[in-house]
Amino acid sequence: MNTTLRYFLFFSLFLYAIPSGTAQNINFERRFPTVTQNGSPSSLGFTGGLNSPQFSTVDLNNDGQKDLFAFDRVGDVAMGFTKDSNGKWQLRPDLLVNFPAFDSWVLLRDYNNDGIEDIFTYNRNVASGVQVYTGSYSPEGIIDFERFYFDNELNIIFVPTPGGADTQLYISNIDYPNIADIDCDGDLDILTFNISGGFLELYTNLSVENGYGADSLIFVLADNCYGGIYESGLSPELDLASSAGECASGIVSGEIEDRHVGSTVLTFDEDGDGDHDLVLGDLSFSSLTMATNGNNCSDAWMTSQDINFPSYDVPAYLPLFPASFFLDIDGDNKRDLVVASNEDNIGIDHKNVWYYKNVGTDSNPNFDFRQDDFLVGGMIDLGTRSHPALLDYNADGLQDLVVGNFSFYAELGFKNSRLYLYENTGSAESPAFTLVSEDYLGMAQYNGTVPGTGTYAFSPAFGDLDGDGDDDALVGDIEGKLFYFENTAGEGQPAVFSAATYGYMGIDIGQAATPEIVDLNRDGLGDIVIGEKTGNLNYFQNVGTIGAAMFGNDEEIAPNVRQLGQVDARIPGFSVGYSTTFFVDINGAYHLFLGTQSGSLEYYRDIEGHLDGSAFTTVSENLLDRNEGIYTHPVLWDWNGDDFFDLMLGNERGGVSFFATNFLPDGTVDAENIVDQATTWELYPNPVSDQLFLRGKDLHEGTLSLYDQQGRILWQSASSSTTQIDVSKYPAGLYFLQLRTSTGSSVKKIVVE
Repeated sequence: MNTTLRYFLFFSLFLYAIPSGTAQNINFERRFPTVTQNGSPSSLGFTGGLNSPQFSTVDLNNDGQKDLFAFDRVGDVAMGFTKDSNGKWQLRPDLLVNFPAFDSWVLLRDYNNDGIEDIFTYNRNVASGVQVYTGSYSPEGIIDFERFYFDNELNIIFVPTPGGADTQLYISNIDYPNIADIDCDGDLDILTFNISGGFLELYTNLSVENGYGADSLIFVLADNCYGGIYESGLSPELDLASSAGECASGIVSGEIEDRHVGSTVLTFDEDGDGDHDLVLGDLSFSSLTMATNGNNCSDAWMTSQDINFPSYDVPAYLPLFPASFFLDIDGDNKRDLVVASNEDNIGIDHKNVWYYKNVGTDSNPNFDFRQDDFLVGGMIDLGTRSHPALLDYNADGLQDLVVGNFSFYAELGFKNSRLYLYENTGSAESPAFTLVSEDYLGMAQYNGTVPGTGTYAFSPAFGDLDGDGDDDALVGDIEGKLFYFENTAGEGQPAVFSAATYGYMGIDIGQAATPEIVDLNRDGLGDIVIGEKTGNLNYFQNVGTIGAAMFGNDEEIAPNVRQLGQVDARIPGFSVGYSTTFFVDINGAYHLFLGTQSGSLEYYRDIEGHLDGSAFTTVSENLLDRNEGIYTHPVLWDWNGDDFFDLMLGNERGGVSFFATNFLPDGTVDAENIVDQATTWELYPNPVSDQLFLRGKDLHEGTLSLYDQQGRILWQSASSSTTQIDVSKYPAGLYFLQLRTSTGSSVKKIVVE
């Protein structure tokens, strides 16, 4: 974002909104054109992908049927799924409108036994802890949540310490805890690893014992070595205690083993004897370890283990850091097993949701492996980070879809980056997409046969570089360079691309090139705009002639521009922005939609006249009214012939989302009257010397963070009760206040005098 324009954004938007009835929003409505892959059509194609999902069941619409909730740690994205009349899962974002923002981990559990799931989730504010939301249903019949009130300043679960003081119940943001009635007394308990890892801590709920029924949450540490086990992190095999009530020491050669944090926890009665057995996943390993409780609920003692669970069937194998979930997937009232990766960075990102059907009973399950791509098999999901682009490759008048990726997960440091081609096999009024190539343009050959020797992170672009009437191809890569493929077919013919030329025109912008071909100066030749890791836009003007494109390779030398429009996709205080672009021509004027690493979709106008490096006009810091994940990459086109732009949006999860909009290509929704949908909160006065006041509907469930210019957090608070901030203690200067909600984040600049 142009840093100068950020300061004036609030005032500009305020002025836009003054004329009553004239302000408009670009609205986004999820749509699900059919996507056919490997002969199987699916309505889940444009769900957006899954990398590290966590699953719970919940009745989202109060129809008496359990639906499916998924929270993906990659981008902190929440998804809700219901079954259609054919028993197929379908995405229902409309049923999540009352959910709060989440971070790191989420479990939906019914703590008060009212038949409605409640929320337990990670709290990052000031101190790591557990926050809780109580579920109910709105008058519209959609599940709703209200923050549970704990009588402490942080409003999170506290527990007493041996010294008599209280401290927060700590759960790492990396771990995934278990919340269930572990001691079999009728209320929910919490089982998690201690702050150093290795030993499991059982926090029991004393609500029932204290006479409050199940509607209170009063936790104490009941066992600091649950089940007597120690998880070293050096082997999937657990250290087991020799008898009930004892604790495995975790000592090797007289010293306690080093232990890193990173474990997932699940308990259920695996052997049908009435107590809780234990399933663990570890950050260091790809398998699950099942430990059998040989004692009882009140005094668990793990006496045997299966380090490749379920070894009696197909053992789960998900590099790295598997998490397991015990829930009814097929609606037969028997809970099944789902296993997914909990790694949010380098874990497996395809074939990463394993489904085992329970062919036993709910109290004595027997798991039968059915598929390794539950839900994701129907999605456009290219592993990690997707880059969509338009190309009518077969010249049938329908735009097709080409999607590049950063890489699929590959072991030993290998990369698996490529382009996928989805042909539009629908019509001009009803698009549908069929996968016709999993390695379009043969890009996989450039990944290298030895880790570190090839290139990857392919981002395609198509357009007429040389003015001969057909669309040529550029593909950006991680090295900041371009592959060039000349289209030799001629105007109106199916594309025929020549062999690749790497390092096109000597252009090298640094890292993570995301090119777009667009004739910004309208001379009949395609120019190149390249987004990159640092968040700026590199403009390379075509100085060639018709039939012979030519570019200077130094973005610092005119007519090239290193920071086109003074656009900067970075959040203040951060060093990366990963900018991606899509320019659209509306009534003879270009408009820019910008994707970013943070996940926002920014919008700029007044492009013409500013190709010299002067500033574009910022219309919105975030058009999206929801969180679609991080590393967004937009593409706009009227796919269904209704004269409105549709939006395809790539993301870090390797998927693509599809939105219908009310934005007309003829400019009927005027950029001058668009209100920034993320800016539904205000602060004043600004500049400020002492008390900064805040107001706005999005403050109710958001998180506020105050940063200095170096990106250091100075102050942070759950903002549901925050209406003012005392800034008098801070030196005069420039600061940034970020509001983070379930729909994304918004940043405002503050000047302290």
